[in-house]
Amino acid sequence: MAHRREKERLGLVAAVGFFARDADGLLVATAALLILSLSTAAAAQALRPVPPFEARVTDLTGTLTAADQAALEQKLADFERRKIVEQLERSNWSQTEAALALRIPLSTLNQKIKRLGIQIRKKGA
Repeated sequence: MAHRREKERLGLVAAVGFFARDADGLLVATAALLILSLSTAAAAQALRPVPPFEARVTDLTGTLTAADQAALEQKLADFERRKIVEQLERSNWSQTEAALALRIPLSTLNQKIKRLGIQIRKKGA
C-alpha cells in the first residue's frame, strides 16, 4: 500500500520512471506510449486542415495570379519530366529500376510518364 501512495505522490512522469525500474519491458513500452500520446495530442492542436486538392500548385497566400500559377505548374511539370527522363536514362530505360531509384511505386511512375508525355525508349536504345 505504501508503494502505491508513493507512486501517486511522485506524479505521472516520476511514476513512469519508477515503473521502468520495476519492470523494464512492460513499462518502457508504457512510457513510449505515454510520450507518443502526449506528443500526438500537442501536434493535433497545431495542425491546420489540408486544403482540397485542386491543382499541383496551391496558393495558400492568395497572392498568385492565374498566370503565375500556370507558370509554376509548367515549371513543376518540366522539372519532374527532366528528373524522370534523367533517371530512366541512368537505369537504361528500365522503368522498374527508375521507380526504385526515385523511391516511388512503379504505378506512380507510369502515371507520371503518361501525364507528362514522356516517350519511352526500348532498353539499351
